[in-house]
Amino acid sequence: MIPAAASGSGIDLRNLVAEYEKTNTPYLNYGVEKEIRDAIKGGKQLVISVIPHYGNPGSGIPTEIEFNYGSVEDGKMKHCVITQSPTGGTTRGSKNCPRR
Repeated sequence: MIPAAASGSGIDLRNLVAEYEKTNTPYLNYGVEKEIRDAIKGGKQLVISVIPHYGNPGSGIPTEIEFNYGSVEDGKMKHCVITQSPTGGTTRGSKNCPRR
């Protein structure tokens, strides 16, 4: 769940969850994860928490992915929840959470 830009492993099963393609792009890849990548590339130190929520019993695919993140330098945190489905997703959370 921790993006590769933040040293998250793409092969460690403890760091992976199933995502629908239409949720990953654009909601994650060009929203929350892009902000995290850009901050790290800009030399910022981040605090990141990613929590998958499984709303459908018996399903291995989370219905929501909750991101809490922010830079240590400015102390501003963002709370973003991406609801995912096979046809796309929605984003809710703090005002400064990227929307798609």
